[in-house]
Amino acid sequence: NRADDLGLAHYIVGGSILCLLEAILIIVLVVQGRRRKAAEEALTDRLRFEHLLTGLSAKFVSVSAEQVDQEIEGALQRICEHLGFDLAALWQWKEVDLNWLTMTHLYRPMEGPPLPDRIDAREMFPWSLEQLAANKIIAVFTEELPPEAARDQAMWRHYGIKSSLVFPLSSGGKPILGALSLNAIRQERQWPEAFVKRLQLVAEIFANALARKHSMQILRESEERLDLAASSADMGMWVLNVHTGDIWASDKARDLYGFGPNEELTLE
Repeated sequence: NRADDLGLAHYIVGGSILCLLEAILIIVLVVQGRRRKAAEEALTDRLRFEHLLTGLSAKFVSVSAEQVDQEIEGALQRICEHLGFDLAALWQWKEVDLNWLTMTHLYRPMEGPPLPDRIDAREMFPWSLEQLAANKIIAVFTEELPPEAARDQAMWRHYGIKSSLVFPLSSGGKPILGALSLNAIRQERQWPEAFVKRLQLVAEIFANALARKHSMQILRESEERLDLAASSADMGMWVLNVHTGDIWASDKARDLYGFGPNEELTLE
């Protein structure tokens, strides 16, 4: 009887060990499966984002100054839909006083308190303004801000923002043009370093496009002033850019030489 009991005990222990090993193996397989699935999803998301980024880069390289604003609006919508942001806004400095920011682009599919078109950042977001002035990226949770950001925290709470990611917009080392703000309202968002760096590329694309638009506006205004001065003096005037080879001519000069109003001029 003792031998039988001992054999039965060994049988039970062996069976239990076998079951335990099988359970461990199943757990390992489940964990590996979940990790593999998470890795596959992360890779898919990264490839989708890179595809989006490539499309934006290609589009903004060739976009005209007149189309920049429209393209930025569409890009903000695609970014929010692709990455799950609830509010995206682009703010620019439009005045000599850099405390004032004007909202020039917005994508907001959700209802919420109305956003002002123009803000005194020193009054509403003083801490954020300091960060942007220092050319720093802001990646925060509304409920985990430093004490000196109390005013900013109150404003983010007012607009229902739980997490915010803000990029200063600058191009070629020039003064900051404004800021790109991407926000989460429905739930808090994590800001992994790799994720922030990828979105920084989007901010750089926007900054370059806006800088090019501003340069074209300044050039156009300069040409209009020259044209007005030449017309007032009843003389033809043309200007050669020795670096690019481009030629600008006033309306009077085109008339004198017999060139059409939209005809491209070359030195030849």
